[in-house]
Amino acid sequence: MNRSICLTMFFLIFCACTFAQSSGTGKENNSNDLATSVSAANELPLYNLFYLSKFITSKNSESKDRIYTALTQQIGKENIQNLLKDSLYINVKTFLSEYENSITIGILENLSKDRNNPSLQELKKQKDALDNLTKLGIQINNRISDLDALEKVLKNIDKDSLKKDTSNNFLLEQHQKVNKNRLNIEGIRLNNLCNESLLKNPDTLSSFLNCLIENTINEKAELKKYKENILKTLVSNKEIEFKDLLKKQTNKILANQTESRDIKFYFENFIETKNNQNTQISIITASQNAQQSLSYSGLSIPSQSQMIEAMAIFLAKRAKQEAAIWFMEQLRERVKNPLIYDTFPETIALLDNLEEYHTANFGKSWRYAIANDFVKMPKNLINGNWIKQTLPADKQKDLKIAVDFGYDLNSLIMERYNYRDIIRNFYLNPEYAKNNDTELSKSLRKSFVVLYIATNELFTLHTVDNKPTYRLLSYEELKTLDQNQWNTFTELLKLKYGSEFSDLYTLMGDQAKDYQNITKWISNLLISLNQFDKINQEQQQLLKSDKSDNTGQSLTSIWKVLNQVIKGIDIAPYTGAVSNSPMSQHLKSVQHILGIIEDIQQKNFTAATQKTLKLADQFYGNKYESADLNKMSLNIKDNLLILKSGSEKEIFKTKFTLPGISQLAIQQTKDALEVKYWKTNNSDPITLTKKELEQINRIALITGHLNEKDRKKILKEFSDTSNILISDLINNTLKEKKFKFFEIISFYEKITSQSDLQGVQKSISAYSTLLNPQNLNDLKTLLISGDSSQFGSTYLNKYGEQLLKLTSFFGDVMATQDANALAQVIESYALPPTSYKLKQKMKTSVDLNAYVGAFGGKLVTHKYASLSKQFTGGITAPIGITYKNNGWFKHINLHAQLLDLGNIVNHYLVTPDSAYNKEVHFTEVFSPGLNLLYSIKNTPLVIFAGGKGIPLKSYYDETLNTKMNTRVIDAWVFSLGLKLDIPLLNLYSR
Repeated sequence: MNRSICLTMFFLIFCACTFAQSSGTGKENNSNDLATSVSAANELPLYNLFYLSKFITSKNSESKDRIYTALTQQIGKENIQNLLKDSLYINVKTFLSEYENSITIGILENLSKDRNNPSLQELKKQKDALDNLTKLGIQINNRISDLDALEKVLKNIDKDSLKKDTSNNFLLEQHQKVNKNRLNIEGIRLNNLCNESLLKNPDTLSSFLNCLIENTINEKAELKKYKENILKTLVSNKEIEFKDLLKKQTNKILANQTESRDIKFYFENFIETKNNQNTQISIITASQNAQQSLSYSGLSIPSQSQMIEAMAIFLAKRAKQEAAIWFMEQLRERVKNPLIYDTFPETIALLDNLEEYHTANFGKSWRYAIANDFVKMPKNLINGNWIKQTLPADKQKDLKIAVDFGYDLNSLIMERYNYRDIIRNFYLNPEYAKNNDTELSKSLRKSFVVLYIATNELFTLHTVDNKPTYRLLSYEELKTLDQNQWNTFTELLKLKYGSEFSDLYTLMGDQAKDYQNITKWISNLLISLNQFDKINQEQQQLLKSDKSDNTGQSLTSIWKVLNQVIKGIDIAPYTGAVSNSPMSQHLKSVQHILGIIEDIQQKNFTAATQKTLKLADQFYGNKYESADLNKMSLNIKDNLLILKSGSEKEIFKTKFTLPGISQLAIQQTKDALEVKYWKTNNSDPITLTKKELEQINRIALITGHLNEKDRKKILKEFSDTSNILISDLINNTLKEKKFKFFEIISFYEKITSQSDLQGVQKSISAYSTLLNPQNLNDLKTLLISGDSSQFGSTYLNKYGEQLLKLTSFFGDVMATQDANALAQVIESYALPPTSYKLKQKMKTSVDLNAYVGAFGGKLVTHKYASLSKQFTGGITAPIGITYKNNGWFKHINLHAQLLDLGNIVNHYLVTPDSAYNKEVHFTEVFSPGLNLLYSIKNTPLVIFAGGKGIPLKSYYDETLNTKMNTRVIDAWVFSLGLKLDIPLLNLYSR
């Protein structure tokens, strides 16, 4: 491995390792601080490999000499040389490379400062020789530039004017310029100097001028040949000699360990030199650009070729803009999904306010909304109406507690709590109290009790810097308790923690046959806690130092250790067989939410979305009947709409209007909700059962944001699938009573907007969820069933796929850094890649398609066409619309072309040069036609047969005294051939 090339990479690894060691132990262990103390450099305990491995990554240059000496003494110089060839010992190799590099830099510094150092005389000679060769190269370059200028002057002299001018001063001056600064270099053969006696005779002045020009050209050629063939080799050889000598000098110093140099000076000077070089390059480039911009050639009118190119570029940009607008419209349709509305409320609000003919700029407000929705995604989902409508109430609580716990834990970590304060916070938090009625909260409470007791009773104090320091007990310390001592310990815990410990220990005692299993279990838990605190301290130090690049990696480590802590709370693995107890399942749910938050922090939003959907799906059980709907019924009687579950004592009244109803009054009793409405005519009583009420809820979920036409279509489809419930419901509401079904849905929406109607809010959607019409047919069978949990689980997965696609898009938007990157993201989603393979798999598709291939056929023309009837062939590259249908002719496609770029080539193959211009014209590209295509299976090739028209440029033929090419289409080509299928954009597919 080339040590000089890898220096930078190894240095970064070296810095990261050193920082991790210096910050990972926090306040509990300050031993690494010794390595960074200059005063302690001579007191390092380097007498074994343990301490050596701790100090070898020290940044302190004062101790590097002693570390290197200790390393060579304990490992041996021969092993060090072998070590450099092995890729496993990264940290040691980094140290050795950096140390050797610092020695080399020190030699170069001494060489520039102390030129009389006897140990560096040979190196000085090589350096001077290399510098002399470099100077010679500069002199040659300057001389070549002077000769170029002189040659131009001499060649511009008018020889005729020399004969008239008897003065030879000008030529003599040029002769002196040729002779002046002439480089006498060994190995260069130059012409003899010109005879100045030729200047005396006017007739020989021209000969003298020719001599000057020949000498100038000769010297320039000889200098260039010497520079490329001789000087380049001399410099290369001298550089190798200098590097070899420098390497020997470095190895000599390493053998004696007499030098120690800091690399800070090297990096500062190297960066400064590099910046100066870059600045000089920038100045030269800017100067060249300025000179080029001044070379103005006057006003020029673009040709048709340029106009075609400009139009193509314009159309491509406009196509992308229109595709982006179309994509935003499709995005509006795709977000008609209850999960998306629940998980991205702020983003959807911005999208709803966007004009239809605009695309989102995804500026600060958009990015803030997307980021905020991403961060709150699990919370938004569990608090959304989809979960409320489809998940049993008790499971809703468990899911909410799991998510809230993850966010509470993340908040405490980001606020720099240590693990003892985090555990204490949850132990005292009333949200996780013992009397909480959900199963998951009970499991969490048991976990907090275990952790609180462990951190408060199983620790010791040891001294660091003359200060007592908290440390959790190790397994070796815990197992020193015998059975009698263990019994005494548990008795004291019962006295202090009461029933919480008694219930917990009874359960543990039933699972663990003896206290040794409990000791092993609690020891592993303590190890995980101790590791969490170390990494947490490291993360807090990174936050203080604002080293964001390392903070993310540290946070990842925290969540991994937290996962081990949560996993370690379960005692089941220590019972001899892993059980599937409720406690284990609840802890897995908690681990799941921690993984979601970790992915969000790492900006892995797609993975976070997948895990969020998987977490929600875990809480869906088997068939479930809503407890609220079991007792509710809805009646319409004497203009009074009653939703009740018991007695009818009135509690409050309120009024609001509804479309089609002049006035509506709500009366809530203790166990019922009454709604009285007035219409122009009275209605007969209608009773909606619990089953029908649930169906109304589901239909509202589906059709809420469809237009009236689509709603009626869906309802008609529902009526065709059910002869009892749905049919009666629609007939009664839409036909007999003239009370529109969707007014009932709207009425439910308004009812649920009342904040104090909690019972109704649990059973009826606060808003109509948004489904795409193509999904509605799949819901028919579920709508007429009573299994709301199955309904929720099934469509959680279906809507989840749409949510994942949207999450992927929003995640890519958040990752962009500038407008160009953002445009590329929108373009990639608006114009997704397509291929012949994808098109062949589609049952039906309409594509914007291009082809390229060869053809042969017959050219047919009219009387006044410039081309004659003939057989022809050539290149074809049409662009148009291709239609494919997997019917009787599933391999046959129909292509309607508009353009054929192959005409540009073919015109010149069949037309004489005199009959056609070299410029490309619009008429050469426009070529309407129709082709039948046969797709060759498993290849992008198609066989085609068809015809196309070719417009020709009209002109006046003076020989025939007539105007040629007078029609829109002057020639037709009927052809057969083979083409390559290149789909550009899918317009429709299924």
